[in-house]
Amino acid sequence: MTPKRIVRARLETICRELQAIAQQTQSDWEWDDWFQMALLAVSAEEHARISRHLHQLLPHCWTQDHTNDEQHWTHLVSRRSGGLAHDQSLLTSEGAPGDPLILLAIWPWGDRQQISLRAGLFVPPDWETEEQNLHQQLRAWFQI
Repeated sequence: MTPKRIVRARLETICRELQAIAQQTQSDWEWDDWFQMALLAVSAEEHARISRHLHQLLPHCWTQDHTNDEQHWTHLVSRRSGGLAHDQSLLTSEGAPGDPLILLAIWPWGDRQQISLRAGLFVPPDWETEEQNLHQQLRAWFQI
């Protein structure tokens, strides 16, 4: 497991990069109390423009096919956020086994003109005692 200060610094850097990417849109991050995640609603055109940057920052892409495996951690993450439909995906950061990860749920709206980007944390069992603190830090990193 990576030292906690290094993990926190990596998570903060990713959140700051997500903030920078959002500046290329006409939207601001806000807090979604229901899912306990940062929320950015963008147009389909804006999403197309920033998509490559998102995938570079969060290189692992999970779909409904991955989250159907109840033994895989993405199943738990997707269940907490309402699950993934066939047109939705979940991007995650890199990390050593046992480290928390930044995740980004990409949920197109029914009209296909808007897309919700929800950024949150996957906190593994070894970090459970720090989960609340990490969520508070997540809000601070997004300045929301």
